[in-house]
Amino acid sequence: ACRSWSLASFFEGLSTKTDFAETLDGISSFAVARSGEEAATALVDPKVLAVFLDRGEMGRELHLKWEKNLHSIPDFEATGSLVGDSLTWSGLPPEVESLEELRQETFQEVISLASDFLAAAGQTTPLRLRFACISYVQCSRLHLDDVPLRLVCVLAGAGTDVLPESKADRCALQRLEALPLDSQGSMSSPDWNQHIVASESVEQAVTEVPSGWAVLLKGSAWEHGRVQGVLHRSPSQVSKRVLLQVDFADYVDPDTPDTE
Repeated sequence: ACRSWSLASFFEGLSTKTDFAETLDGISSFAVARSGEEAATALVDPKVLAVFLDRGEMGRELHLKWEKNLHSIPDFEATGSLVGDSLTWSGLPPEVESLEELRQETFQEVISLASDFLAAAGQTTPLRLRFACISYVQCSRLHLDDVPLRLVCVLAGAGTDVLPESKADRCALQRLEALPLDSQGSMSSPDWNQHIVASESVEQAVTEVPSGWAVLLKGSAWEHGRVQGVLHRSPSQVSKRVLLQVDFADYVDPDTPDTE
């Protein structure tokens, strides 16, 4: 069933951390951090598969501003590179270029997120940055990313759904992945997901990342595959969204469509 509340009204009720963070209490595969250094400490624990980054007042303000301008922004895919504090983009539409103040605030947040990502990962390798507005469902199946670590921050629209490890049936996932590719392709996303979450409805099981927050997602390549990545999906309903994404450049094929 579709969620009846709006993210804007949900975020208005948050104190920037406590309410949402309290919903994560007792979920051993999740942690909350306010910086890359705090996230790095949490990620050392092999049981922690996702770290939710509280972006504070800046995250909340960016969320509200992007929600306000969402109707005037076309779909776009922009990729960025960061050298020191110098950020360059390709693919930005004129509608975003014209929002000078919001664009600059967003770019400062990108630089901050990239710094937190590197601190969390304990690396200094080149990054691939993604800034996009999309109005389609990227991947509504629960899946693992074939990367060591990925950061996603949704500034407007529905957030990424992350599955607590206690709700995941890994054996069921292995059985699904062992099916012939045509059998996998013919299965609907709801059926696929329900095989993995057998104890309750998928909507009840997943945790949605609030807009303005960021999430660090361990992938299947974390510590050379010695730790299982976190299962997650894009929102299952079609909606317009603005998102930022940070990846290690070596793990992203520029010719392959982006997923979250």
